[in-house]
Amino acid sequence: KRRALFELAVASLQSRLALFKGSNQSAFDLAMQTSDRLRQIVPPATEAGSVIRDAAVFRDNVLRNALTTASLAAIRTGRYGEAEAAARERQTLPPNPYSELDPRDEKSRAQVTLAHAIVLQGRFADARQVTETEVARYRDELQGGASGLSFTKDFAYALYVDALARPAGDSRRAANLAEASRQLNSLSAEANQLLDIRELRGWIAAA
Repeated sequence: KRRALFELAVASLQSRLALFKGSNQSAFDLAMQTSDRLRQIVPPATEAGSVIRDAAVFRDNVLRNALTTASLAAIRTGRYGEAEAAARERQTLPPNPYSELDPRDEKSRAQVTLAHAIVLQGRFADARQVTETEVARYRDELQGGASGLSFTKDFAYALYVDALARPAGDSRRAANLAEASRQLNSLSAEANQLLDIRELRGWIAAA
């Protein structure tokens, strides 16, 4: 089981790299295959003397990464129902107890990705219930001095999805799109060359 988990961790990373390179179909296929295999592994809670002190946590962390890739790749390939299912499963996984990162950041990313999948299926009110909460959280963090590539990208993405969930005549739609663009404009030239940033800019422009 331990060997299988390490092999699947590599596969999960490979699927994410495919996503970063824009190979969305390959990323989706590999992430889905990896997720299916991970669900079949039920490791013991602890392994005394093992490199993996908590195999269940390790499995959940790899599965979280695979589901993240699967949901994003599914959105990019028009599989909105599968994107929603992957995002919902991602939300059920417990936080990584070995990480020093704020677990609320992971929760917010999963929520906004879920809202994106929902709004692309035409369920605008359901999506707004998610995005209004998350946009408010990001605004609070911004007031508290939050900055940096990850925060800026996440905030811009949340603003974009919230805008999608609003009708064309809603003033908040245009305001959120404009604010999302301003957030991305604050990033360095190097950061703006990243594929996901360029893709988000394209989505904002199209909206």
